[in-house]
Amino acid sequence: MISTPSCFPIEVQSLPAKGRGFVFTRDVPAGSVVLTSGPYAIVPESTTKTEICAHCIGRSKSLHHLPPSKPVPYTPLSVFCQDCHQVRYCSDACATLDRDLYHRFECGYLKHLFRDQPAVLPDDLQLRTFSKDKKDAEKYPNRLDLTPYELDFTLCIARIVIRRAREMKRDMDDGLFPEVAVVAGSQNPHDRDSFANVWALCSNSKDFSSAIMDRFELVAKSLTTLVTDHILPVLFPDAQAAATRNILPRVTDQDLHADPDRGNRLTDLQASVLALVCKEECNSFGLYSFLHAGRSETRQSYALGVFHRAVFFNHSCVPNVGHCVRTASSSKDQEGEGGRRRETGPATKQITFYATRDIKRGEEALICYIPLDKRPSACSRSRTKGLEDLFFFPCDCERCSMDAGNLDPEKAKDVTRRFADLCCDGDNCFGWMVPTALDDRLNDDQEEKERGSGREAETDSAKDLTETAGKDCNKWRCEACGIVTSR
Repeated sequence: MISTPSCFPIEVQSLPAKGRGFVFTRDVPAGSVVLTSGPYAIVPESTTKTEICAHCIGRSKSLHHLPPSKPVPYTPLSVFCQDCHQVRYCSDACATLDRDLYHRFECGYLKHLFRDQPAVLPDDLQLRTFSKDKKDAEKYPNRLDLTPYELDFTLCIARIVIRRAREMKRDMDDGLFPEVAVVAGSQNPHDRDSFANVWALCSNSKDFSSAIMDRFELVAKSLTTLVTDHILPVLFPDAQAAATRNILPRVTDQDLHADPDRGNRLTDLQASVLALVCKEECNSFGLYSFLHAGRSETRQSYALGVFHRAVFFNHSCVPNVGHCVRTASSSKDQEGEGGRRRETGPATKQITFYATRDIKRGEEALICYIPLDKRPSACSRSRTKGLEDLFFFPCDCERCSMDAGNLDPEKAKDVTRRFADLCCDGDNCFGWMVPTALDDRLNDDQEEKERGSGREAETDSAKDLTETAGKDCNKWRCEACGIVTSR
């Protein structure tokens, strides 16, 4: 079980007809921090990877001072891998750190996957925000004909596996049994966020269609070559056979709900990677902003990550928990070419979850899985279809019940008011409201300095955030247009 630090007011409980979910352990006022979660692995999306740093997921400083109400101009980052040409960085420091920790393992794999072609440089805003359908695969040529969406989760899983391999190398160097970090978890004192927490996530493989599982299998077979040809020979040159057996736990056909033919054609490692693909697809988070198309469009995604501490939030179309992306520092033991060391890296991203209203102890903590859309066309039918297509469940939350005419007038009025509090009331703005106390703690000059130097950022601890965020909950700022309102 993934636990949450005691400073946060939620815990995981078993809920009737839902499985596991977060429940509040005490009363909290509106604006209070509910949880903060950093990524186990994170990558820029295919549509933004030439302007988003592959290490800190930051942008060029030249974009920081632009007004939030309009799209930012496309500005490719100038530091990039001159071998595979597929990753870019905001600074030489980020490039050095990322190559040491991740890119030296994935570079050859990416070079082969993308046929030795440089990353696509969008020449206009239209290309940056296109849909991720199959027809767009030709805009990102690759040997597997993966769509942009499939490329995103493939590269995210690649970094999950790389980090897992580094953990295993450290465990073996420390004399721990290779599988102990996966089976038992938290046996190694160097890891508070080990791969065990990722592997413990649900896969819901039975909910994926056979056609989707076929695509996942294609990705799994490709990622297996990353493991056997690029990761293990570097980290375990004298013990590749043992490392192959132990890098991921073994799974069965029943674990994957696979047909016999699928199980027969997969090696043990391929089946384990396929299980990891399913886990990532059920538990990953997108990072969103309004910088690509502006405030007049719903949120735009720019990165994908696995935030394993945050996966137990269930859904509501009128959530009592909101979330935003904020800058945080990274400081932990890392395994690199020079051995293990305490790494204080440049700022990276974390998701901060906050209470959207006053909440009582015992209430379930609910977020919204889909964009908050205040247009009349965003009816229950369209929302339910989106949830069923993407997350495999119909929604029966208060807002959907209201849209179906199943709430009494007083309750419907309360739901309408609560939803209005979530959204910016500016004309033609699709932003959502965030407590001003959660404005990013790093100013632009400080963030740029820390990116360039590789020093640790001066950010507040989780405990400090929970103690300060709820003190001034009367002022809320729109993430898209920046307007400040009072409640």
